[in-house]
Amino acid sequence: MRKLVYIILMCAAATMVWAYDNAQWDQDARQRKAEYLFLEAENACMLEEYDRYAMLMQRAYALDSSDLDIAYGWGTVAMALSSTDSLTYAKAYQYAKDRFYSDPDNYVMGMMLGGLARRQRDFKELVRVWETLDSTHPELNQPLEELANAYLISYVMGDTAAYDKAIAIFDRMEMGNGKSVDLSSKKIQAYSVKQDTAAVINEIEALSQFAPHDAVVALFVGGNYQYLNDNQKALEYYNRACALDSTLGNAFMARANIYHEMGDSVGFDREVFQALHSPNLEVDSKLEILRGYVAELFRDRSQEPRIRELFGELENMHSGEADIHNLYAAYLYEIEDYAGAADEMTYSVALEPTSEGAWNTLLQMLARAKDNDRMLVYGKEAHNRFPKNLYYPICIAEAYRDKGDTAKAIATIDSVEISGNTPQEASFVSYKGDIYAWAGDTIKALETYDLAIDMNPNNLMALNNAAYFMATSGGDLDKAERYISQVIAQESDNPTYMDTYAWVFFKKKDYNMARQYIDITLRLCEGMPTDSTAEEDSMEVVPGNSPEVLAEAIENIEEEEQDDNKKLSADVLEHAGDIYFMNGEPDQALEFWKRALAMAPDNELLQRKVKHKTYFYK
Repeated sequence: MRKLVYIILMCAAATMVWAYDNAQWDQDARQRKAEYLFLEAENACMLEEYDRYAMLMQRAYALDSSDLDIAYGWGTVAMALSSTDSLTYAKAYQYAKDRFYSDPDNYVMGMMLGGLARRQRDFKELVRVWETLDSTHPELNQPLEELANAYLISYVMGDTAAYDKAIAIFDRMEMGNGKSVDLSSKKIQAYSVKQDTAAVINEIEALSQFAPHDAVVALFVGGNYQYLNDNQKALEYYNRACALDSTLGNAFMARANIYHEMGDSVGFDREVFQALHSPNLEVDSKLEILRGYVAELFRDRSQEPRIRELFGELENMHSGEADIHNLYAAYLYEIEDYAGAADEMTYSVALEPTSEGAWNTLLQMLARAKDNDRMLVYGKEAHNRFPKNLYYPICIAEAYRDKGDTAKAIATIDSVEISGNTPQEASFVSYKGDIYAWAGDTIKALETYDLAIDMNPNNLMALNNAAYFMATSGGDLDKAERYISQVIAQESDNPTYMDTYAWVFFKKKDYNMARQYIDITLRLCEGMPTDSTAEEDSMEVVPGNSPEVLAEAIENIEEEEQDDNKKLSADVLEHAGDIYFMNGEPDQALEFWKRALAMAPDNELLQRKVKHKTYFYK
């Protein structure tokens, strides 16, 4: 009996040991699997596979939440998810703190925790993090700078003692590294938080005494005096900066601006001209000065001869600098001297023939100047250099079109092979439809428009042009209305599209609807007067224009292209006259026709409408 009890007890003990070993084995297996998933997640992060990183990290955390690295990794995922609730976020934030303070030497982890603390507006934690990193990495400057900033934030939040701690840190940095513009900037920022003007002045004067022969320091000190509205002291230091370094363009411009601010136009001009004629000043600095100067003089058109003379002198001094020609071209473009602007861009492409943007801008300006002969020459050369740029064959075809050479315009467009299905190619095919429409080939025009729309169903220009062509050529008016309705649904503030809408209704003899939409068109046109004193000027936009900007001043070219679509045109005014006439308002119709004829005096149909005061179909 005793032996049987002993056997039973031994079996029970073995079972308990086996159960314990099995549980331990399960736990070890889960930890090993969690560690493996964690390493896989890290690899996914290195490969920028962030969705996979998040999935793997969450699975690792589910297996082993006691591992600080895994918990922190999961925490970063949880905090990155916008749907994370506040309790989960707080838990993840705590994991980040636990992970860092378990290994305060981990600088990267501390940086990340500092970012989280700032995001959480946990400024006490922010100070604690940077105090810790400063103690573990005293050889680094960044923890000190961040700690000083954290103290300043604490001061703003109500901790009055934190301000002196921040200043003490800057003093400590200065003792270790010496004075510098960068450090003085940080100290001045701190003084500004407390609005301590006296401390700012003491700091910049001390910096000036520390480096009395440093032009950058003199410029910095002058800038601070100017900020403090002490222009005389600012001018004193700007003078010193210019004397110390005759190549420091910012100093010359700062001094010029002081004169401008003081209302001394003579001094302003003198400084600008002195800087621009300085052989020691780099071209980039001169261009920076010139941009500001031209912008200032641009308001006064009487200064035009002076600006032209200045550009001429600069081009003689720096004959190989394309950017000077680019800037001059931009100025000439702004004053609507398109031929002169094109001349300047020809120099630019000669100096930088590999600049595709320069060729784009040159052709843009030649189009404005309506210089078809040069458009053909430079368009063909650009097309040879950059055969994938679809803008160039459009320019060539437009030049032939303006010269009345239908065959060559069509041949140019037909010679371009479209191999893909990009929006740019769809736009080119749409233009191809315009060429066929202009040539009177109705079948090819409609087929090509439909192809462009198939390539890009959101091709608003193709939809508009197809609708307009169907309306004017007696095509499918219901289809035309569907097309233009799609356009208006997406862009109802474009007068070109609205005019097409009105014209489709006119052709469908729905004159009431046509009247409503032509009135909207007229209101959308910029500067549209309510009486008959309309502007007698309009600009035709070359289809496909999208030049790359070469200088800051050229940036408004594309905006001007868009604005041109809103300018009143002869076509819109003629349409308005026709629509008003069919709505029983012949007197108003006649006024519209007269204004249209003033813009297009060679239009024979308009001449007949005005002469006979009535509508003619053809």
